[in-house]
Amino acid sequence: MIQKQWILGFGFWIILAWLMPTSIHILLSFSILVLFPMVLLLAYHRSKKHDAFLLMQPLFSLTGAISLLIEPGLYAAILASVWFAYTLWAAAKGFSRAAVRGFRRAEENAIDAAFIYMPAGGLWLLLSQSGIEGLPFSPVIVLLTAVHFHYSSLVVPIAAGMLGRYVAALNIRIKGFVFLTTGIIVGPILVGLGITLGGIFDISFVVFYTAMMMWLAIESIRLMLTQKGIILARIFVGLAASLSVAAMLLTVIYSTGISFGNSYIAIDMMVRYHGYVQAFGYSFLTLAGWSLLRPQPPFHFGQFRLSQLRGGFKIGNGFLEKSRILNKERAVSGLVDRFSVFNQPSFNSEVVDRRILQFYENTNDYDMVAVTSWHGVYKPLSHIYSFVTGKIAQLHLQPNRKHPMKQRMKAIIYNIDESIDGRHPVRAWIRQDHSTEKEIFVAFYAYYQTDEKVYMDIALPLPGSVMTGILRPQHDSNNGLILTSFRKKNQLGDEGVYLTMFGNWTLRLPIEEYFHVKAHENSNRLTAVHQLYFFKLRCLTIEYEITCKLEKQL
Repeated sequence: MIQKQWILGFGFWIILAWLMPTSIHILLSFSILVLFPMVLLLAYHRSKKHDAFLLMQPLFSLTGAISLLIEPGLYAAILASVWFAYTLWAAAKGFSRAAVRGFRRAEENAIDAAFIYMPAGGLWLLLSQSGIEGLPFSPVIVLLTAVHFHYSSLVVPIAAGMLGRYVAALNIRIKGFVFLTTGIIVGPILVGLGITLGGIFDISFVVFYTAMMMWLAIESIRLMLTQKGIILARIFVGLAASLSVAAMLLTVIYSTGISFGNSYIAIDMMVRYHGYVQAFGYSFLTLAGWSLLRPQPPFHFGQFRLSQLRGGFKIGNGFLEKSRILNKERAVSGLVDRFSVFNQPSFNSEVVDRRILQFYENTNDYDMVAVTSWHGVYKPLSHIYSFVTGKIAQLHLQPNRKHPMKQRMKAIIYNIDESIDGRHPVRAWIRQDHSTEKEIFVAFYAYYQTDEKVYMDIALPLPGSVMTGILRPQHDSNNGLILTSFRKKNQLGDEGVYLTMFGNWTLRLPIEEYFHVKAHENSNRLTAVHQLYFFKLRCLTIEYEITCKLEKQL
């Protein structure tokens, strides 16, 4: 479908190019009608069969291109604003994709940056076609800035991202790749800022961005010459990279002249050579080459199931009644019927001490006593946190104290209506303070399996949202159990803590969890340590003593 869209766009561009007033308009319409659909072909992951963002792209692109045929004014501005609205939609898509990944993986960040930058180009096009007077730039500079953001901030980050995917698939490392992609990402902003500030800033930022592009070009040429793959694709990418070096050298000469008041290269010559080389030589060949190679992302982030539960202002024990989620037809006593459901190549439940497994399979038979300790800069903030979470009756922990107090918990497992939550299987675990009966946690536990892993999936409803913890089970050195959101080094997975709001918009939070359960010799007493990290700093530690009620009765 997407392949047809860029071919359709190319057909529209051939027709409209004859009607465009200047070369600049021809170049800008080429990006809107042809290059952007090619970027979608490479980088956009369709979320559903009938994706409105994809289906409506030809209409929005055509509207933006037609705005260039009209003299700047009200009607041209209306058409340009339609394209600007679509670029905002594209930016939201890019930001959402980056957010669920936690803004990790340099190559994927570069790809998302291409989408996030699009409103900059859309806005400059709108300013150009509005014909607004009084701007500190000439109409030509405004239009050229729109061209800049429709090319360098769209195609170059995609090229860097595709190169990153390509080497990741080959298990090859490029030294300094994170710095390279960071330079590619911030480069368009710096160049735009340089145009605004002028003088030494203009030439400095252009030189920096040129250096980043030349570095990218050299790495692209090197890999296309040394690695295997479709020959035509490698020729396209390598040739495009070579042309970009020549084009960027031309940019440095032009910017140097502008900065020092000498026009070494006229602007019409700059548009003719630099513009056409970048558009048809670099941009088109780059996207065509990578479209033939089509490197895939190393992992599709954020593909796990989401709980459909959302809280009101107050959660608490009443949430079960308000949401009508309780299933009273079948009683359950544990978070899972059998912990063996988590067995996978890297984890075998038979290695875990049987007493720990019994706790998870018969959770209602156990008492829990907790001691909460806060750490570092989070100690003073704990009082605000405890006050707020006490009001919403969710994730309510004791504030920092000089001598932390033991808190006995009343914990009950409930069977729930899975059709309301949207996951299967799922159970509720409500924990309250034994003395005050104030809610501490209202959590909904589930699990799911991917091709290689099985995860524990914990949903905690919050006001208008839900927080999800995806934990991976692993062994310790002494038959204990670890549940963690930390990913293994050099491995990708769903592990993490996520916040979902505004429907299903999901953000990976800078929070990590580490839960370690141990059994002790000659005793059925279990201990557990639950550590939370916020921005990689240890935030709090909860130490649990877990004892079986049945033993007490005996």
